[in-house]
Amino acid sequence: MAFDFAAEIAKQKGGKGGGGGSGGGGINIAGTGSALSSSGADMKKYERMKKMGLPLNSIVNKMRMDGCDEAVIDKFSGASGSKKVKAAADEKRIMPADCKPAQKMKPFHWAKINAHQIDNTIWSEVEQKLPSLCAQIDFASLDELFKKGDDSAQQKKEKSQKKQEHQVIDPKRAQNVMIGLAQIKMSEDDLLDAILKMDDKKLSVEKLRKLLPYVPTDGELQMVRDYVKSGGNINDLSKVEQFFVKMMDMVGIRERVSLWIFKSEFPSILESVQRRITMVSQVMEALRESAKLRAVLYTVLVIGNYLNDGSSRGNAFGFLMEPTLDLLDGTKSSDKRSTLMVSVVETLERSNADSLTWVDDLEILERVYKIKTNGILNDLDAIKRDMSSIGKYLKTQRRTMTKMASDWAREGTAVSVAQIASHIRTLSKSGPQALFNGCETYAGLKVGMGLPSSVKPGFAKQLEVSSAEEETENVFGKVMIIFHKKQNSKVTEVENFFQKTQQECKKLATYFGFEEGKKWEEMLVVFYLFREQFQKAVREMQMRRQKEQRKQSQMEKKNMLEAKLANQPRKEEVMKTMHVDLDDKVNGKPTSEDANAKRASETSKASAMYAAFQKEKQGKAAHKKIFEV
Repeated sequence: MAFDFAAEIAKQKGGKGGGGGSGGGGINIAGTGSALSSSGADMKKYERMKKMGLPLNSIVNKMRMDGCDEAVIDKFSGASGSKKVKAAADEKRIMPADCKPAQKMKPFHWAKINAHQIDNTIWSEVEQKLPSLCAQIDFASLDELFKKGDDSAQQKKEKSQKKQEHQVIDPKRAQNVMIGLAQIKMSEDDLLDAILKMDDKKLSVEKLRKLLPYVPTDGELQMVRDYVKSGGNINDLSKVEQFFVKMMDMVGIRERVSLWIFKSEFPSILESVQRRITMVSQVMEALRESAKLRAVLYTVLVIGNYLNDGSSRGNAFGFLMEPTLDLLDGTKSSDKRSTLMVSVVETLERSNADSLTWVDDLEILERVYKIKTNGILNDLDAIKRDMSSIGKYLKTQRRTMTKMASDWAREGTAVSVAQIASHIRTLSKSGPQALFNGCETYAGLKVGMGLPSSVKPGFAKQLEVSSAEEETENVFGKVMIIFHKKQNSKVTEVENFFQKTQQECKKLATYFGFEEGKKWEEMLVVFYLFREQFQKAVREMQMRRQKEQRKQSQMEKKNMLEAKLANQPRKEEVMKTMHVDLDDKVNGKPTSEDANAKRASETSKASAMYAAFQKEKQGKAAHKKIFEV
């Protein structure tokens, strides 16, 4: 059953005016206040609250709820007339008296600023300039354009059958938010609960990035706060606006989600920065401590001094890494078939073959030479900026919540915006009907209407218990404070590590003879290119060796074949072994003359056969020619 604040307060006022007798049915609040004002023990309670750092307006509000006299409250707060002055300033009319619409106009939903809030803002001089500005505006056209049209009988009938919603947020914006929330695929209560508890399992970084454009801005939250504070019924709002009402105590909710995303990504971001700095530090140490690289550079120095002997360039005790190392591959031999780099590699292979493996020891150069100093600096600055934003946000949140509490206390509202928002969230989990009944409980709450201590609205009983629940569900402040303190020290450690690496970079530049002020990527790229050219020279030397080995192998095979052929018998000798001398008959075999005669006979016979074949062929050709004629 809904509770009527106005009736209860009127009843109390009537009872008080009637003398507070037992037959009046009223509640003697003044008597209670007198009793409290005379008790020093009760005042010590408020003094303890003040020492604990609670906002003064919240303590004053509590004193009113306990029924303390206004004189005692003014004496405790030390500012008796400041609230009346602010209230009077807010009630003052800024528009000229003749600037009033003749008919009912369409509402314009904005987040307004009261008169006591315009100091040091753009609106501080608007009161003096507004009359002249109003004289230049055609209000008649505004009446015609934005007058509230009369509904037809059918429309009135439909509106009476259909629940009418008040529009606080822009309709297009509300529609976009509705579509965006549907993409998250979570119910509003589960989504809100996950935001309050910072549940990373329900809201991953990807979902938070999708959610960020659809969370309410500070202006939209101010609109719904003003609506609730002015006594508007929550049930008359749209679904999106009701969702915003549940978050109206979340100061800077959009920034809160952004900082949550940063908190979720912080470990990987910081680890990436630290890993890159570590790799740079390792490669600089490896370059400085590499004995094999030192042997290569000493060999280059010896060869260079040998080539430059007798000139001004000779007798060098060292050389600059840049551009000397790059010139090795560009210096050609006299026959243009080789380079000085290849000669260095060949010399090292003969004198100190183990030094050729320095390229394997410094393989990390391939991954490190692209790491930029400015890239790490920008990442560190972004991390420190976001960490600073967390600290500023937490301070701003405390100040804003204190200001909201003081504004509501100043205007006589007995409950805070955080209490109402927490109560709405609790009711929404119990279903629409519970939300409707619970919102009806304080729908009549007006600005300036204080709640006497005896008035207990339907949700006031739950508010006493909900403070602990609110602390449990709204863990953002506690989590971010712990995160800020713990991770801020890690950021400082990484920053110190970066500065130490930069100092090592300066020492490395001096050690290898680079110009002062060189960044590490400018030095590492020199060694990276030298390593690439060195490997290329090693490959060329190996290919040349393989080619020489193949050529030598072919020559050996050729020599072996020639030697084998030289050992074989000659043709005359073979013929002699095949044609035996038959002058003397041995073992009844035919003589050589008989063999010659036989061969001559066979030859003549073959010749006769060939002549017959040619004659037959000619005859066929003649016959064919005659046939064609």
